[in-house]
Amino acid sequence: MVTTNPYEPPYPPGDCPGGVNQSSTAGLARAIVSLVILLLAVAILCLLNGQYFANAVVALSLVMLSLAIWLGLLRNQRLWRVALLVILIHVVIVGGAIWRLPELLARQRSFNATIEKMARP
Repeated sequence: MVTTNPYEPPYPPGDCPGGVNQSSTAGLARAIVSLVILLLAVAILCLLNGQYFANAVVALSLVMLSLAIWLGLLRNQRLWRVALLVILIHVVIVGGAIWRLPELLARQRSFNATIEKMARP
C-alpha cells in the first residue's frame, strides 16, 4: 500500500505543467516594468527643450535601469533566452547613445549660446 500525504502539493514549486507559476508571473511583471521604463526614456528623448545632452543622459540612465532589471531575469529558467536577447538589444542602444553624447553636448552648447544671444538687449 502506497501512502501519500494528502496535504502535499501535486507538483513541486515552479514545475506546474501548463499553468502559470509564481516565478513566471514575477518575470512578466519585471518585463512590464522594464517596458514602461523604456517608454519613459523614449518620451524624455522626444522633449523639444533644446537640452539634448541632458535629455540623453537621463534617458541613458533609464535604459541602464531597464538593463539591470533584465540582468536580474537571467536567473529565470523560462525567460533566460529572451532576457539574453533583450540584454543584447539594450547594450546596442546604450553603445549608440554613448557614441552620440559628444555630438549632443556640442549641439546643446550651441543652442544655449543662441538663446543667450537672443536674451541680451
